[in-house]
Amino acid sequence: MAADFSYVDVVDHRMADARDVGGIGADVRTLLARWWREAPDYQRFVYIVSCGLLLAGMFHALAWAVLGGSWTETISWRKPTVFFISSALSVSMLSFVTNYLKVTRRQGWQLGLSAVIPGVTVGALISLQQWRGTRSHFNFFESPFDAAIAGTIAFIISLLVPTVAILGVMSFRALRPGVPRTLALAIQAGLFLMNVSFFMGLVTILNGVTNGLLFTIQVPSVVGSAGTTKIAHGMPLHGIQIFLVVVGMLSYTGWTERRRMAVLSFAVAGYAGLVTVFVFQSLSGREPFDFIPLTMLAAASSIALLLAGVGAAAVAAVRAIRRGVRSEIFPSYAWPPAAPGALPAPGGARGMFDRAFWKTAAGLFLVLGATVFVSALIGFLLPPKLVVARAAWLDARPEQVWALVTDHAGEPGWRRELTSVKPIGERDGRTVWQEQYWSHQRIDLDTVERTEHRGGQWRLVRQMSFHALPVLAGGVRIVDVSAADGGTRVTMTEEKVVRVLPFRAWARLFVMPQLSTATLDRYLAALGDRIGSAPKFD
Repeated sequence: MAADFSYVDVVDHRMADARDVGGIGADVRTLLARWWREAPDYQRFVYIVSCGLLLAGMFHALAWAVLGGSWTETISWRKPTVFFISSALSVSMLSFVTNYLKVTRRQGWQLGLSAVIPGVTVGALISLQQWRGTRSHFNFFESPFDAAIAGTIAFIISLLVPTVAILGVMSFRALRPGVPRTLALAIQAGLFLMNVSFFMGLVTILNGVTNGLLFTIQVPSVVGSAGTTKIAHGMPLHGIQIFLVVVGMLSYTGWTERRRMAVLSFAVAGYAGLVTVFVFQSLSGREPFDFIPLTMLAAASSIALLLAGVGAAAVAAVRAIRRGVRSEIFPSYAWPPAAPGALPAPGGARGMFDRAFWKTAAGLFLVLGATVFVSALIGFLLPPKLVVARAAWLDARPEQVWALVTDHAGEPGWRRELTSVKPIGERDGRTVWQEQYWSHQRIDLDTVERTEHRGGQWRLVRQMSFHALPVLAGGVRIVDVSAADGGTRVTMTEEKVVRVLPFRAWARLFVMPQLSTATLDRYLAALGDRIGSAPKFD
């Protein structure tokens, strides 16, 4: 770019009369060549790694096409394919935005490596587990190796959170002078939504780990009965690409900056509104498209705003391109401390991990430590027992229901979450049974009370012992069966003793809703299906 060319030339559209000598394809090729030519060394490194991630995603997509498989199963080629492609886009975008932030070369390397290392490491582990034919996420109980892989994935991917948070703050406090308001808004809104995405990722991790260690047989990515976090995590992650495309299209128009801001604001507001709707659906435990009137209105309004903003920019850009208008799309803006020859260079490990880096790391650990400490303090004040009850009416005779709930060996035939139930010995003359679930979790059940047909009441009390769950000290499962209204009323009660203090607090946040609306509901619904009578819950 010529030395006498500036951002203002593009913002004011002083190239509007330039005739077409290659069209938008030439503009994009020129843009990509300029990005690579002017990129500092840390950006080139990130771009190369991002290309590798993209190729890995395409390779797994090819493997998926050849080997086949489901989109929705827990073991699916979807996971490595989507993760690698999404990581390639996200990691490269995190490095791209530093073109418009006041970052030094050292900071560029720190932020770049902080984005690349989690993306590559987690992608490799997900791929490894897929080729092994086992689950990658939250697989804590299949084997010690699988537990180590699952724990590493949860920990490493969490390291991206501070990187995205730092870039988000810098987009408001450290923009380079002269950056147009439209480009600033696209970067700020995009990074804000990426932080929302990683917040939902943390919710998924805490939800999955807490429910796994407290044995709720809950799908890790589901909050409550049906609030999947997948859309609420994936959608905000890629909003920045849409916003930048709109900015690129607006660069072809001859509009004033105020008019461009208005059009971009429509797109940003619409996309952010949709994200808000799906985050609400997730955290409230509702299926993504199980809208109430208010959320339906919000979703429809958001879609209208998004289409209005993107549509207006696209129509105006097409008209301008047909007239032969050319644009640099995203002009460069020099920042000497980020230049390839700028000082100070990283200078090895000591130069990379400077005082500012350690101060940031110490601050993050203090936040993490404070969170655990406050959670432990709250847990100390809470009772150690988690007690939840659920009741339903079935159109069947009590004797029929009782026969099913006491036939331990036959339960895998109607409880889909079970893979096996087998006797493992005796205790005080009572048979002890072991249940194994799809998640490879195991639980030992000792029937300490079995009361049959006493005054029209049946009761089964089982003492629960958990395998590989140091968080729990044990528990009790109670099934009460009684005749009611020409059918049967079944009441299930579960008590679990939580010995680890922080988990007592986290259990109230993540587990209590699921114990009452998912785990027990699943048992009663399966019981109804086996009998042929849909349960009517109280």
